[in-house]
Amino acid sequence: MTEESIDPQKLDLAVAIARGMPIVRWAQQNEVPERTAYRWSAERAVRSQVDSIRRRALDEAIGVMAERATWAVTGIVELGRRAESECVRLSALRAVMSDLIADFRGRKNNQPFYDCQG
Repeated sequence: MTEESIDPQKLDLAVAIARGMPIVRWAQQNEVPERTAYRWSAERAVRSQVDSIRRRALDEAIGVMAERATWAVTGIVELGRRAESECVRLSALRAVMSDLIADFRGRKNNQPFYDCQG
């Protein structure tokens, strides 16, 4: 069942579920009996819509994060390039290299950021 062929009220329920709204609250707000809302929520078409909505939201979030990561790395590199202090340059370079190594290894690097002390 495609998004175009699902009942509009069921699609609204799917959106609410995908956003984390309790089914009981959705049922009350839309004057639908709770049992009906729960039955609808178990239907394959509604579950499919919930999954689709969540996938799209996740894809959008990942896109935003990737864009911001590029912005952050560019900023760190520029800071390292323009910094007068060797400590600041070294910290910026370490931050970039640490992230590159963590990405290369396929895991998050849990080491703390280096500070400019000592």
